[in-house]
Amino acid sequence: MINDYIGKFVGVIPPRAFSSLSYPKQLILMFDGLAIDLGQNGLNVEDRQIIQKSMTEIGWMSQSGLLTLLSGLQASNELIPSKKAMEHARQAFGLRQVTHERFNAFLLRKKGIDAVPIMNQFEDMDLDSGTDRDAVIRLTIREFPIPSDLTPWEAIQDFKRDKEAQDKYWSLRKWINKTGKSGLKHYEVTDELRELLNEYDQSMKLHKMKHETGAFEVVVCTTTEILEDLVKFKWSNAVKAVFDIHRQDVNLLEDEKNMPGREVAYIAYAKNRFS
Repeated sequence: MINDYIGKFVGVIPPRAFSSLSYPKQLILMFDGLAIDLGQNGLNVEDRQIIQKSMTEIGWMSQSGLLTLLSGLQASNELIPSKKAMEHARQAFGLRQVTHERFNAFLLRKKGIDAVPIMNQFEDMDLDSGTDRDAVIRLTIREFPIPSDLTPWEAIQDFKRDKEAQDKYWSLRKWINKTGKSGLKHYEVTDELRELLNEYDQSMKLHKMKHETGAFEVVVCTTTEILEDLVKFKWSNAVKAVFDIHRQDVNLLEDEKNMPGREVAYIAYAKNRFS
């Protein structure tokens, strides 16, 4: 099974991520799949209740390839990680404490899986601390739309398969990787992300106005020209007018690729679909 996930982008989540069915749907908008360890040592009563309540959802996601159990990925042969293993992970992360999700993500990354530890939906973050790639990912997820509990999983899957969504998604991943190396603080990343989203929103409004106006002008003018040229048997002019319509569409597509805020266009695209 591990070969199916090598190179994949996987969010390692705690059991309480299923306390709301909308949260896993939001996470899948970011990740290729999610991983959860249902056999970890020390699960409290609340976590066990959440798992029991969500077994139908967990089972469906597992069968659909959206969720895997860490035991299936063989992240660790130890139910209770050794002190040596935990110390190694602490040094790698540069942290005093390492959560179960961080530890498993650490092991999965050593197996070639792009695993990112995700805590609970309302995880506290020190706004003045520096960011790494994992932190930028978690901050970015907060700007994603939260699909309704009633949103079918098939709708999420269809969105992920959408060609335009995929193109925008890779631009976002590139921005995340670059920003994760910038050394910006948490609040600076959040501010930059929201500024980009606002720029893209304003650019799209202008783009739509330009498209509607341009399309109207081209259709009205070229339709008249085509009819006149056909009557006068000026075939070359008629063909040129038809190509003018196509050229207008191409120019608008080029404008969209170069518009400000395009790095985060995937988030705006997802919001239009699920907000």
